[in-house]
Amino acid sequence: MELSAESYIKGYGYAVISSRKFGETVSGNLILLSSFSLKSEGYIALTDTNLRDIDYINYSPDFISDEDKMAGGWSIEMIDHDLPCLGRQNWAVCEDPSGGTPCRQNSVSYKKVIDETPASIVDISVISENRLEITFSEQLEPYVILNTSVYLIEPYLEISSVEIEGHSSDKLIVNLYQIIEPGVLYSLQTVNPLEDCAGNTSVCSSQFGIGYAPEVSDLLFNEVLFNASDDANDYVEIINNSNKLIDIQQIKIGYTSYTDNLEKTKYTNAIPGKFLRPGEIMVLSSDCSGLADIYPYHDTSAFINVSGFPNLNRLKGYICIATGENDIIDSFIYSSDMHLSSLTDEKGVSLERM
Repeated sequence: MELSAESYIKGYGYAVISSRKFGETVSGNLILLSSFSLKSEGYIALTDTNLRDIDYINYSPDFISDEDKMAGGWSIEMIDHDLPCLGRQNWAVCEDPSGGTPCRQNSVSYKKVIDETPASIVDISVISENRLEITFSEQLEPYVILNTSVYLIEPYLEISSVEIEGHSSDKLIVNLYQIIEPGVLYSLQTVNPLEDCAGNTSVCSSQFGIGYAPEVSDLLFNEVLFNASDDANDYVEIINNSNKLIDIQQIKIGYTSYTDNLEKTKYTNAIPGKFLRPGEIMVLSSDCSGLADIYPYHDTSAFINVSGFPNLNRLKGYICIATGENDIIDSFIYSSDMHLSSLTDEKGVSLERM
């Protein structure tokens, strides 16, 4: 939709764009567009004549947290005009009894938006042999993140272009001149600190790669805790026993207490991870929050919560590492009889592979 040449907004002024007149409810600059309408969820942008974004918003019903206002009739308002690229954090549902403040100061402008957390890279996904998708923790100004010289990839891959994915500047597509080699662990980082719109700065970095599908014994159970202490949960520790970068995105854990009937094995959801480097370990549990406190000398990034992780039987059980097609990579039948006979209390004591 294009505004007419006569449309204007005074300095620090307001304009309301709508498809119909509001009578006396709007006293100000009203711009009428006959085909203008908004759905309950979507993207809207204000662009210049070259279709470059001046401002935009991805909005959804999630912006309205007040149950009494979810039925409709309430606008959402920007809180701080000096922090437009904060996105969702900088919007709130209108507090004016009328449900909106067209051509007036926003009712939520008294609120304070505090952002003291610098941007970080949440994830890097390989979407083809020479394309990456980078997800940042927050939206960043396009002029900051679309410059190819901002990023360095090692081992070296040259970036041909960077583009915003969709309409939100927290996701980028990075196009490469070279092909990403399978089995190589790459590191991407920003050459200089990135500054978000609140002024926080940080050097952002993360890793990516194309891992190999695990074969038998590439992944092994290295430790099992099946009788956890009261303030922790059962867990299994898995080690990459190969010299390969292993893709773990389709890996799951199988379990049954019926060691004489393995057909009753049930499986967890897929492990939420990407790859394991040679010799690297990961610890899987239903909730790892207590484990980090009990075992403080471990790398907490190796602790992974797995949906559907079972409560292991304290006497005996069968566990396995399986692929998405239920092919077994490693398995283990454990029993409390494996503990040292001199052990007086087995609670909180794991079994380890020798």
